[in-house]
Amino acid sequence: MKDTRRPLFLLTLAAVVIALVPTGRVVANEYSLYGDAGLGLFIVPDPAGAFALGAYTDFRFDHRLSFDWGELTVRHKTILDGHGGVGGFGQPIRHVVNQAALSIWPVDAVTFQLGRFSIPWGVGYVFHPGDALHPVRSPDGETPGFDGVAVTWTPSTDVSGTVALRFDTAYGPEWHRRVRSAVHGSAYVLGVDVKLGVVFQEKTVFRPSVGLAVPAGPVVFHAEAAVELAGESAADLIGGDTDGVTDDPAQLVSAALGLPDLLAGRRTWASSAGANYSRFFGSHTITVLGECLFIAEPPAGLGRHFVYPSVSWDWDARFQVEQAAFLDVDGRRAVLATSGTIAPFTALEFTLGLYSTAGLPGGDGGAALSFEAVRAEARLFF
Repeated sequence: MKDTRRPLFLLTLAAVVIALVPTGRVVANEYSLYGDAGLGLFIVPDPAGAFALGAYTDFRFDHRLSFDWGELTVRHKTILDGHGGVGGFGQPIRHVVNQAALSIWPVDAVTFQLGRFSIPWGVGYVFHPGDALHPVRSPDGETPGFDGVAVTWTPSTDVSGTVALRFDTAYGPEWHRRVRSAVHGSAYVLGVDVKLGVVFQEKTVFRPSVGLAVPAGPVVFHAEAAVELAGESAADLIGGDTDGVTDDPAQLVSAALGLPDLLAGRRTWASSAGANYSRFFGSHTITVLGECLFIAEPPAGLGRHFVYPSVSWDWDARFQVEQAAFLDVDGRRAVLATSGTIAPFTALEFTLGLYSTAGLPGGDGGAALSFEAVRAEARLFF
């Protein structure tokens, strides 16, 4: 059972912060609510060789309460899964709070954050070898935050630094020893964006990292390297979910889409590199991303080299087609994701996606293509 002193500590800290704010200033200037509602269908193969149909409905909300001295932000989602987890959620009703944080600006150059939130880390778009602070990183824009506090100093637009403490890793009799601390700095020097970071938790994590991003016209080149100097439990880092540490193709799909920290559990080092190209052609936009990851000591069942390529074409924000892939080069396996989105109205869009796995040339199974799922979704924005 988790130690109750941790939530009590957070509540006490929150009370102290609120007490420091002058009573006459605790009046909101503006409240805004954004969100969307989605209805989706999944078709997936079952072990018997037939197909199973799953359905889900989700509601996403983004609340913002603004003050003269800060802002309160809450982002949460409720999922109603109509087919026992076929939709990928595993529970009939599930509520997820991705962000719930109070930001305070005591002076222009300083931001204090308390609650559940995320901070920018590294230079990668898909792979983040140096990020052992956030519970999980995802390319879908819904990255769950960590529970803790952070102070960010931004003396200029070219320089910033953040010190953070993560408390949701702290439990048990000696919970104070399991608080995860992190320092991250960013500077724009001679046209190069430089990122430095280090994450530490006693006997669990000690991961310094460095990243560089260099713009060259419409192309941005980036590279990042990290060294893990302490052993770490994957279950502790990503909440008990060990997706990706298996030969099961379905788990490989989950690893590709969830993108857990693949350095977890080993004293090792890793590096990533890639480039992003985006170009506007009148009402058309083409975006191409290529990123690779190398892990010196990979998880069981996975290789050392991973590649994530994607290409998308957008027409006037009304039609988009995207093809992405997650390649385990050494394992000779790939996850393919193809999607098309139509937005006949500003507040309504329809998406059709196809997910499959395939063997790469030279693999044991050859280049056989295996269907994993089809997803059809309608989403209304408000």
